[in-house]
Amino acid sequence: MKPFLEMAGSIVEILDILTMKDIFILKLKDFLIIKGGENIYPSEIENVFYKHSSVSECAVIGIPDKLLGEDICAFVKLKEGSEEVDFKEFLSGKIAGYKQPVKIIMIDEI
Repeated sequence: MKPFLEMAGSIVEILDILTMKDIFILKLKDFLIIKGGENIYPSEIENVFYKHSSVSECAVIGIPDKLLGEDICAFVKLKEGSEEVDFKEFLSGKIAGYKQPVKIIMIDEI
């Protein structure tokens, strides 16, 4: 699998990448996804992902959508030794339907 930034490079507009003792600090263009006029905070969706015991890291971003303006994409890194999970089923009932990611991409590193 490709690292997060290679996969998301065409989706996410990155303003700055700073390196401080092997820690990368990313400033993403938006901390708010506007989907069909609804304001969605990525951190709200990320917090639900982190409630699953198999999730090590995750990032939720907005991706372009012709009809809605933006839609939701999640990048998820599982803990070592964890099996793949049906996150659509896991998220169902925990967050509103319009906040469900249309894409959930499993990655090795963020």
